[in-house]
Amino acid sequence: MVKRFEKDVVAKKPAVVTISVGINDVWHRVNKPHDPKVLEAYKENVTKMVDMAQNAGIKVIIIAPTVIQEDPENEGNKRLVMYVDAEREIAKEKKCVFIDLHQMFLDAIAKRPADIELDKNKRAYTRDGVHMKPAGDAIMAIAVLKGLGVPDEKIAVKE
Repeated sequence: MVKRFEKDVVAKKPAVVTISVGINDVWHRVNKPHDPKVLEAYKENVTKMVDMAQNAGIKVIIIAPTVIQEDPENEGNKRLVMYVDAEREIAKEKKCVFIDLHQMFLDAIAKRPADIELDKNKRAYTRDGVHMKPAGDAIMAIAVLKGLGVPDEKIAVKE
């Protein structure tokens, strides 16, 4: 992504950019041991993209990865915490908005309504453990709206 970021994002001169990365860095390696070098490269690359955007006057919103398999106790979600922490540190250092989507999904899983429709793998928010179903899309949309400063009363569903 870093190699394409200048041409595909910065050159387009957006006012705001969201950076939402990290899920594949963990998901595609979950059957291998944790590699601190992968996490370090991840931190460097996210920092490079933030720097490129900010140097061009673009506001940056960093969005934490969601969840893997909707199971807070699985290895993927335990590893994701390191990536979320890395993004949180970058956002603090670079004065970016940080949206902790990972925690929002953990909260949604913990408070999942008993009547929500689950698939055969007991997933309500993702199709394959990572890519969203409509309920997951809604959580992501709410998180971004909150991150942009939209008040809860403007986000609430009206019946």
